[in-house]
Amino acid sequence: MSGESFSRYQPDPVSVMMRRSCSDCGKGGLEWMAPNALLSRVSESQRSRVHEGIGFSGPDGDAWLCPGCGAFGLMGPSNFG
Repeated sequence: MSGESFSRYQPDPVSVMMRRSCSDCGKGGLEWMAPNALLSRVSESQRSRVHEGIGFSGPDGDAWLCPGCGAFGLMGPSNFG
């Protein structure tokens, strides 16, 4: 692994502030990722909802996935400043 760099996805701090826990089950510890990465983490039947969300909020936002219950959501990019 010499010379390799691995970085974790860093969501917008505003997204993290607005969504600290799952909206369905209330658990914390959400997994944050790019919206397109969420497509590979949800079931085939849920992918159309992800595509709709990306169409609404855009591909530059953040996506979250609850490891406890499987709920997910998309947060649009913050446009401050």
